[in-house]
Amino acid sequence: MTQGTVPNCSGNEWLVSDDGLETLKLWRQRIAEYPDSFKLDAAIRKELPFDRAVAISGQLALNEKVKRKFPDLPFLLVTDKGLQQATDSLIAQYKRDAALKELPSESVRFADLCCGIGGDLIAFAKAVPSVGVDIDPTTALFAQTNCRLAGTDAKVFCCSAEEFDLSDYNLVHIDPDRRPSGRRTTNADFFQPPREFIDQLVSRVGQVIVKSAPGASIPELWRQNAQWEWIEHNGECKQAVGWFGFKSRLGDTIRATIVSETGVESFSAPAPKRSGVLSYQSQKTIQPSDCKYIYAPAPSLSTSGLISAFCQHFGLSELSPGGYLGSNELFVSPFVTAFEIEEVFPLNAKKVKQGLKQRGVDRIIIKKRGAVPEPEEFLKRLGFPNSASPDALTLLLFDKYAILGIRQ
Repeated sequence: MTQGTVPNCSGNEWLVSDDGLETLKLWRQRIAEYPDSFKLDAAIRKELPFDRAVAISGQLALNEKVKRKFPDLPFLLVTDKGLQQATDSLIAQYKRDAALKELPSESVRFADLCCGIGGDLIAFAKAVPSVGVDIDPTTALFAQTNCRLAGTDAKVFCCSAEEFDLSDYNLVHIDPDRRPSGRRTTNADFFQPPREFIDQLVSRVGQVIVKSAPGASIPELWRQNAQWEWIEHNGECKQAVGWFGFKSRLGDTIRATIVSETGVESFSAPAPKRSGVLSYQSQKTIQPSDCKYIYAPAPSLSTSGLISAFCQHFGLSELSPGGYLGSNELFVSPFVTAFEIEEVFPLNAKKVKQGLKQRGVDRIIIKKRGAVPEPEEFLKRLGFPNSASPDALTLLLFDKYAILGIRQ
C-alpha cells in the first residue's frame, strides 16, 4: 500500500504560509470593527487580491463556530464540512484519555484515518506519536497546518484510508464519511471507507476506535464486539463511538457519557438482547398524577436507548407513554433535569392558558417529547412571547399532557 503525501492545493498555498496565517490572524482581530459580513468582505477585497480575499473571508465566516467548538484552538483552518464533522476539543481529549488508560503511552503509535481538520488527531498527537490520513487534499493540508499550529509534530497524509500502510500502528481512530454520495446515510454498509474495510481493520490492529453519528444504525457484529458509547457535550449528543479491542470496554455493552468542563459522567448497561427485547426492560410505568417530580433525560441517555436501564438501576419510573421519567422523591443526576410538578393539564392550549392566567404566568419555557406540537407552535396558541428567563416555569408536553414544573 502507498503511504501518500500532502500536496500543495491550488488556492491554499498562500493561506497556509506564514504570510497567509499572519494575515488571517490580523483580520480575525479586526472583525469587531465591522457591523456585518458584507462590510467586512468589502474591506478585505479592498486590501487583498481576489483569491486571497476569498480565502480569508471563507475562514472568517466560520470564525465564531471555530471558537465555540475549539475554545483552546481558535486559530484552526477549517472547511465548512470539516468543521461540522470535527470532534470538539473536550470530547477529543476524553477519547484520548479513555484510550490511553489501558495502553502504555510509550508503546503507542496512533493513526487517525479520515482525520478531517484534525480535532481528534491534535488531541492524540499531544500525548503519543501520531499521523493523520484524509483523502481530500484541502482538508489534509489544513489538518497538517492545524497540527503544526497546535504545537504537535503529527504528519498528515493525503490518500484513502485503504491505501495507507498501517503496519507500524497499534491504535487507530476512524471517522468514515457518512455522506460519500452527498446525502447523509446511517447505514454502515454505505460508509466510506465501507464496513468491510473497517471489519478488516479491527482484525489487523490491536485497538480501533470507530466514530459514527449518534443516530447511525450499528451493525449487529459491531454491537457484539465493541462497547458503543454515546457522548454528549453542551446538552447535545455529538457522536457514537465503538471501542474495539479495549479490555475495559466489553462488547455488547452500551455507555452514555456526558463530557463537560467540570468532568465526565458515565452510565453503562448491557446492550439489548438479540431478540430485540431489552435485557433491562423497565417494569415500572406511572402516570403524571402519581408522582411529585418529572425528569427530562439527557440526550445521550435517550439516544443510546439506556432510559429503561437507568430507571431500573436508580429506582425511577417511566411515564407511560412518554419519554419523561418520574418519582416521588427528588433524584439528582447529570443525566436528568428535574422539575417539581405544579399542575398537570390536558394537552389543550385553551385549558393550559386559563390555568396559567390564574397563576399570573405570561412567559414560560416549553419542552416536548414525542408527537406533540412544537414549542414555538404551542406558544403561539397560548399567545405567549417566544422568550422567557432561564428561571421561568417550564411546561413539558408529551402524549396527552402538559405538565407545569419548577426546575430543581
